[in-house]
Amino acid sequence: MKVSGVLKDQYGLVDGATIILLMNGKRTNVATISNPEGYFELEHRDIRNNDNFEIRFLGNKTLIKKASEINSADEIMMQEDTETLDEVVITNVGEKPVESQPILVGESKISPILVFSVLGVVTLATIILIIRKSR
Repeated sequence: MKVSGVLKDQYGLVDGATIILLMNGKRTNVATISNPEGYFELEHRDIRNNDNFEIRFLGNKTLIKKASEINSADEIMMQEDTETLDEVVITNVGEKPVESQPILVGESKISPILVFSVLGVVTLATIILIIRKSR
């Protein structure tokens, strides 16, 4: 059987949500993720009309939907879950990094990588020192 649908939330289409087949209330390895248009499709011989699916996405409440509900819906609305979301770390994906320019100190050039490496080591050493003194 095939299960497919479109996921949306209050901000629009949901890209990257996880859809997992549940059997006897437990997750299986039959799963997929939604694409940038919020669309997902999952076809497997073990899927039945009354099987449940867990639909998860960071910052939204987890949904449990039957295969028949998913197939009959035009779109599946996910609700924001501000209770459990504590913090989100955002990374830069897909952008070309800006080439770093050397830092001039007097007449010599110092690589920014060297500067940040030294800064990182000094910071780590300071943290270790603080931890040791607090014991």
